Amino acid sequence: MVDKAILKEYDIRGIVGEQLNAEDVYLISRAYGTALVNKGLKVVCTNYDGRETSKEFSEQLNKGLSECGLRVIDCGRGSSPMHYFSIIETKADAGAMITASHNPREYNGIKLNLAGNFPFFGEDIQGLIPVMESRDFVNGEGSIEEVETESKYIERLLQDVEVNKDLKVVWDNGNGAGGDIITKLAAKLPGEHIVLYGEIDGTFPNHHPDPSEHKNLKDLQDKVLEMGADVGFALDGDADRLGCVTNKGQIIDNDILLGMFAKEEIRKEPGGLVIADVKCSKVLFEKISEYGGEPLMWKTGNVHAKIKVRETDALLAGEVSGHMFFNRGFYGHDDAIYGGIKMLNILNRSDYDLSTMLSEYPKTAGTPEERVEVIDSEKFNIVDKVIKSFESKPEFELITIDGVRATSDDGFILVRASNTQNVLSLRCESTKGEEGLHKLLDLLIAELHNAGVDIS
Repeated sequence: MVDKAILKEYDIRGIVGEQLNAEDVYLISRAYGTALVNKGLKVVCTNYDGRETSKEFSEQLNKGLSECGLRVIDCGRGSSPMHYFSIIETKADAGAMITASHNPREYNGIKLNLAGNFPFFGEDIQGLIPVMESRDFVNGEGSIEEVETESKYIERLLQDVEVNKDLKVVWDNGNGAGGDIITKLAAKLPGEHIVLYGEIDGTFPNHHPDPSEHKNLKDLQDKVLEMGADVGFALDGDADRLGCVTNKGQIIDNDILLGMFAKEEIRKEPGGLVIADVKCSKVLFEKISEYGGEPLMWKTGNVHAKIKVRETDALLAGEVSGHMFFNRGFYGHDDAIYGGIKMLNILNRSDYDLSTMLSEYPKTAGTPEERVEVIDSEKFNIVDKVIKSFESKPEFELITIDGVRATSDDGFILVRASNTQNVLSLRCESTKGEEGLHKLLDLLIAELHNAGVDIS
């Protein structure tokens, strides 16, 4: 039986050989195919990333789906955003992508999607378990055909390029699945473009492909400074999350990067809605209002953002993790390369360099997202205890859409339970410098201690 622990809230992900193998992928695909057929769907599009087992897993995925009677359109190796595009391009009813995103090399997994930019997640994923346990699969004579969509995806990206300046740009692919795409795209973009680690290699020999961790941006920073580039971009393992570095090598926090995108989109559509997750800086929400937009704080998780964009028809959405969702002139899903193109357009029309643009955003004293392991069955109970404690503190305003974000005159404390791991996600930010930050951190430590969690 497939390890139930790998069927997570947003996708399926586990350690290859220990939690996930080719037979597991086949069984999952049979259950997923059964769910699709039961919904009356007929066509499913598949892709896979550059990990060592992804091609083999993709073959089992296609086999299982076709044996359910589905028409399978195999669009080959590529990024997650290319997969979303492929579903649209092929007019498929659903999609499945073999990928473990930015996870370490020993992982692999599957992302599941329905047409219309709607994810297959949560209860839908959990609903696959009883089908696999009973082996109550639908059977049919489907088909598998290969369709190349990479070139059309690149053409689509190029459609929105508005650059006539001779910009110098560095792209760090991190040996991820976007390598072939960004290498071919860069050759067609105006200006001078350098691609670091463009070779797709699932062992990730140069650095871990996760731009949300600053240590993974060191090579990008060095290259930007070396060549005097205007900007540097980093992609994660499946190219749906973006990191950005200024011309002076400064790392732009992704909530501030979202603010830069928001300023541009609100300029085109004043009063437009911009969605940001609960981890984002207070500065971002204030800037969105200052630009004439409407900020909306929402749950963390790219699935939640994608659904909320669709529900509200927001201009765009973004997360501290680097997912950026553009919903005007694009499809409302997260695409790191498209985000890079939007930043090039901003630089093209600006009289200022990126470092100067960054100086517009006030600096705060804050922590990165900290993750503390806890017993999985206890993580939501811990958050509930913290919420109850803060409810007795009138100086704090509470937002509880996703864990608790407790805001006071000193800044905010965030405590939330991860939907995918046995961890608490923690963050503090103060507008009163290091002294204010330490005050919040001391309180956070005390609150967690009272809830049964000891951290240093």
